[in-house]
Amino acid sequence: MVSYNSLHINYIRLNKKKESGGRGHMPFINFKDQWFQELRKVNWLVREGVEEKCRPFGITPEQGRVLNHLFLADGQVNLTQLSRSLHVTKGNCSMFCRRLERAGHITMTRNEKDARFIDVVLTEKGRALVQSMMEQMGSHSEKDTMSREDLETILKGLKCLEKYLQS
Repeated sequence: MVSYNSLHINYIRLNKKKESGGRGHMPFINFKDQWFQELRKVNWLVREGVEEKCRPFGITPEQGRVLNHLFLADGQVNLTQLSRSLHVTKGNCSMFCRRLERAGHITMTRNEKDARFIDVVLTEKGRALVQSMMEQMGSHSEKDTMSREDLETILKGLKCLEKYLQS
């Protein structure tokens, strides 16, 4: 199996040396590879958790992000602004929005001042859905046992990582 993951590659090298009678060595753990792998795991766990929370409402996580953005914007947002804010292509954003419009959660209309733009607005049904989702996601489970200090440490670490990645 060919893998970019250097941890996996170094593990294979270590085991091959052991199998061939050679002296094994501790795998070299490249910091960038390690944090990248940890970030991928965390991203997967968060995404899986969000999917689990969205499923009962019949929407995808991406549609949930659209609804949440519109809820927080508290007004109309044009499709271009929405796609930029969510860091998705206009085509994908348009697809998410068309599905939400068919479900009655949003309306999409041509901008009166500039017909090139499409304005997206949350309907009352969409607003009620977001509020229900927020209530459900806001309720803590019994396994939510992280201390405030741990949460602050995580947030500080994420901000530090963001700063590092932007440099």
